[in-house]
Amino acid sequence: MFAATGIGNGSTYRMIPLIQRTYAQQVGADGSPARLAAEQRSPKEASAVIGIAGAVGALGGFLIPITFSAPWIADPVDAVKSAFWVFTAFYGVCLAVTWLFYLRPRSVMARAGV
Repeated sequence: MFAATGIGNGSTYRMIPLIQRTYAQQVGADGSPARLAAEQRSPKEASAVIGIAGAVGALGGFLIPITFSAPWIADPVDAVKSAFWVFTAFYGVCLAVTWLFYLRPRSVMARAGV
């Protein structure tokens, strides 16, 4: 689970600028004012999305310890086991969504060469 956390974190911050740039390159014809404007906006939009991803990550850094040590839980060992299963399933869902939208051969990003 911890390896998936690190891989997911690194790939998120690596993929966001590439995705934004790819979207910008799909706007209008090469050299058109619309594409140039989209390419100029792309780094700012990527920065905003990275900020949101960082905020969600910080929220996870708060919620995960709460699930491990909540005082209202009768059996802490069982709670930790359940939490690890939930987190593992969540990372599996994230991996599947990333593959579906960005990595599979017929996805928009794969066709764009990202």
